[in-house]
Amino acid sequence: MDILLVEARRVARNAGMRYLGARGYVRYASRLRDAADALREPIPPDALVADSWLIRTAPERYVLKGNPPGSIVAALAEKRGIPFVLTTAGESKAATERALGLAEKEGWTIVPCDRPEDKLGDRYWERVYEKLLAERDRLRGEG
Repeated sequence: MDILLVEARRVARNAGMRYLGARGYVRYASRLRDAADALREPIPPDALVADSWLIRTAPERYVLKGNPPGSIVAALAEKRGIPFVLTTAGESKAATERALGLAEKEGWTIVPCDRPEDKLGDRYWERVYEKLLAERDRLRGEG
């Protein structure tokens, strides 16, 4: 599976890239524009894993409304029929709650993280990968 990972560099280079990379090909993007471009390619990635808040290059008008920037790429993936999972960093309770609320409203899958250091371990990424596979199966009509 070709996975686009949109995450903070430290996390992506550590646990996320290592865990997901052992299960398929992983592309990496840290900027909103790069992630959106990858999703718009003629042959887009098979799946998306995106942090709900850590895309720092999101349009200010969008962030000021309290919307998690990761939801921009989630909406693009949804429009193209690409399975995706959103993640949280656990750094801010308010930000996590906003991301969880938006995911619930939109019917999106999100894997919350209680503490930033938890995101560095394989256990967190195993949950993310399991949710991603479930979302892929759901879109295929298998779940």
